[in-house]
Amino acid sequence: MVSLKLTRGKAEFVKRKLPSGEVEDVCLCAWNADFSVRGCIAQVPSKLIREVLQHNGEYAPGSIEEHRKKFNLDNRCLYCYAKGAGRGNWGKVTPKSIDEKTLEDFETFHPEIIRIGKNTECGHKLYKHQLTRLLDLCEEFDTQVIFPTKMLEFEEELAEQLKKIRGVLNYSITYDSEKIEPGIISQGYTNAWRIKQAEQYYKAGVNTTLTITCNLTQSILDNVKFDSAIELALKSHGKTGIPLRLLPLRIPSRKLALLVSGKQWGEIVSPRGDEDQRDLFNGEYLFRKRGNNEAYPQIPHEDFITMLNSGIGACGRIGNDEYCDACNLYPQRTVFPASELIQVEYNRDRKRRPEKKR
Repeated sequence: MVSLKLTRGKAEFVKRKLPSGEVEDVCLCAWNADFSVRGCIAQVPSKLIREVLQHNGEYAPGSIEEHRKKFNLDNRCLYCYAKGAGRGNWGKVTPKSIDEKTLEDFETFHPEIIRIGKNTECGHKLYKHQLTRLLDLCEEFDTQVIFPTKMLEFEEELAEQLKKIRGVLNYSITYDSEKIEPGIISQGYTNAWRIKQAEQYYKAGVNTTLTITCNLTQSILDNVKFDSAIELALKSHGKTGIPLRLLPLRIPSRKLALLVSGKQWGEIVSPRGDEDQRDLFNGEYLFRKRGNNEAYPQIPHEDFITMLNSGIGACGRIGNDEYCDACNLYPQRTVFPASELIQVEYNRDRKRRPEKKR
């Protein structure tokens, strides 16, 4: 089996250069753990999930090419940033092994925080053993976890483990559309289901949030019109008090632009892709393209300006500002000019690296 090894991530690239010249870390996601060997279980079509589970995360031997003729096996969620790294399905969402190599990483790095699920969904029941074993290691090494998920079902034992390590569950609340989330919605993990699980963990005393990924340039009602589940999240918050977070939708494709806005890419995305020109922004465009061809929201709607001003947590670039709420692991809110971010250079194979000093 493939050993689970800790990997570095977003924190290496989200750094802030203060006016004094000092470089400050912003993001907490320095260490990451993914449970599947290749691909994401959220890609698997509902008609094939039973087969995948029966074969421990793989399609039946010799069947994958036949399946490719009937299903788009490589079709990740349209907004998923991991798909840009050339990660297809390959028929292997096989669980990794928590073994001596995993333990060696803990002993070597003593990670303070681990994000579970950098490139793949880790909350599915296929990874139950890996999850409980990893949480045991986190308790042993006094490591907290940030756990974004769409598939984690409520279990009292998991709730107790998460409370012991002071972890946070961030349930991703997105769109109830198979066109946007083809695998995960077809399997039945709707946003209403996710909210129900989140409410149970929150009631059990686990630090839990509803992290809303939606189009911040539209009103709440317009988001609902395009299948966003934001209204369900707002109702849950009003009923239970469960914290909300905003994760601004980044648009990487013309297809997604049309599905979430009803408009063509060129109608809403500025043609300027040069980050150095951010202050020359043309107000008629709602989104601005950056170096990796994703577009981030430049003009938030009043509904979301009100939410942000109320102190709600947010993560990512909105207009000319960068937001960080420590994934709700800690009660802190940080907002600073995005111009202070150390620029990231995007190369041809889409791997990100800090800009070289000139």
